[in-house]
Amino acid sequence: MINKFKINPAIPLAILIAAATGTGVSFHLNQEKLSTGDLVPHEIGHDNINPYFNLNVKSTDFVLLDAGSSKNLATFLFDQKIKYCNEKGIACGLIINSTAEKDYEIYNDVEYVKSILAKYEISCPVYLNIKSIIKSKKLNNDEKEKLINIFLEMCEKNGIYVGISGEDDLLKQAKEYLDIKESDAYVIMDDKQDYKGNFIIYKDQEGKIHATKDIAKLINEKRLNTTATFKINKKETIKSMEELEELAFKNNLSIDTLLKYNNILKISLEYKFHKGETVTLSIPDILEPVPYEKTSFETLQDPLMGCDLSDMQEKNTDWDNMDFDFIIIRSNHGKTKDDCFEYNANNCIESNIPIGVYCTNEVFPKENESKEEFIKRFKEQVEITLDTIKDYQIDFPVYLGLEGEKIEEEYITEMLSIWKEEISKNGYIPGIYSNQSVMDNIIENDNTVKDKFELWVAGGENYDQEIDIDDVKPNFDEIKDYPTPMIQSTSSCINAGAKNSDGKLDIDYSKYDYTKKDNTEETIKEKYEIRKFSKNFAKMPYIGGSLILIGAATIGIGKKIKQKSKTKRK
Repeated sequence: MINKFKINPAIPLAILIAAATGTGVSFHLNQEKLSTGDLVPHEIGHDNINPYFNLNVKSTDFVLLDAGSSKNLATFLFDQKIKYCNEKGIACGLIINSTAEKDYEIYNDVEYVKSILAKYEISCPVYLNIKSIIKSKKLNNDEKEKLINIFLEMCEKNGIYVGISGEDDLLKQAKEYLDIKESDAYVIMDDKQDYKGNFIIYKDQEGKIHATKDIAKLINEKRLNTTATFKINKKETIKSMEELEELAFKNNLSIDTLLKYNNILKISLEYKFHKGETVTLSIPDILEPVPYEKTSFETLQDPLMGCDLSDMQEKNTDWDNMDFDFIIIRSNHGKTKDDCFEYNANNCIESNIPIGVYCTNEVFPKENESKEEFIKRFKEQVEITLDTIKDYQIDFPVYLGLEGEKIEEEYITEMLSIWKEEISKNGYIPGIYSNQSVMDNIIENDNTVKDKFELWVAGGENYDQEIDIDDVKPNFDEIKDYPTPMIQSTSSCINAGAKNSDGKLDIDYSKYDYTKKDNTEETIKEKYEIRKFSKNFAKMPYIGGSLILIGAATIGIGKKIKQKSKTKRK
């Protein structure tokens, strides 16, 4: 008996899917431009991939996916494509093909980008394809300029690496006739190559995508494109149409923009006001930090090793030998900014070392000074801290350093209350730093401090003894009366990569990795107010959508034929 050759039904399906999705365009850069003759990571690009099998897409490549827009969600199998990239470790970026003609539509495009970043890892840039906006017959140049700049500015404020994309000639015209915010670009080259703006990624005339540097590494080092950098919209509560008009006027927004951005009808608002209800609206272009809420961190079996830096070390730092898991940097002492804060913070970013911050308190009660005057001075010190660190990603706590003169209990209580409120409100983890005796007194006066703040305690038997970096050990066991997530084990370490005038450095240990926060999908959506965007499958593009429609039609025809044959047999 001859066995008939059977075709696996998955094979033709895979072929059809390949036709619908594309397998991507691969290329190799000119080897001569690299000193080693080898390609560096993320220089080979693709603008489409097959989400099920790829023979020519490597983990060292990058992919730029068409993500559609908030009005026309991503192309066929977008989720499968981006999941494939994440699972295979392929760096992925997005192209937003916005058709916005109103400001609330471009605001929604930014929210759409955030919804993707909250769900997936996007380690390459997010580009706004400006073609539809530039070519729109309904918009004048001022309106085009406004929409593009809103997208760029709002993405930047949310810590998203953003740029514009388009054909070479189109980008050239936009740069020449519109005042668009300076940004990166993805350039689709033509034979003229006239665009003179900044760009890292480009597609040549053969359709091959090139990157001039490892942009994924840059984004990772700067800790961009993560929910940790997201902001939330400022909210205001109103109770009448008059207050709505005032809210729109003072924020330079139209009433239509406010209502449509908040997805609420004017008639619904009027009805609520008639019933005496209030309504809280989000202001699309005013962003605020996500407030920090006390959370628990997993206790590490092996504590992380770090150090703390200030202008006491000046710039005597060998960053190639700063082999630390974290670094706590002084932001200010009193109302004076630390001279080396930016130097230290920028080098931490370049070295991919998570940052924490401390402010050395220099606000003490003065003779004949009222409590109100003291509080005013302390708040000014807090403002200096926040202003100094506002442009940096701070993963570890922001500590108030309490040393020096003894402060009365009532003043300490006020200081800690203000510190906790202001630091948390601005999205940072509030902490307290002091030596063991001062911390003992603080906790004795208020036992709840250990639950409200992350504690960092300096001390131990050998704290002041000179010790080599290889011999330093954590000494958490020397503090037993209360939990201490962070300890400064020594102030006298040598050969550590940085040093003060005595050649020494403070060494710290942390039981917690503060970069690991509660990042479940549901927590992220709630915390960062991520909006939900639903796909309209009726608009499914290209061959994939056609295949589904053909399949559905075939099934329908089959049913009719079957029913007809049954009728005839009767």
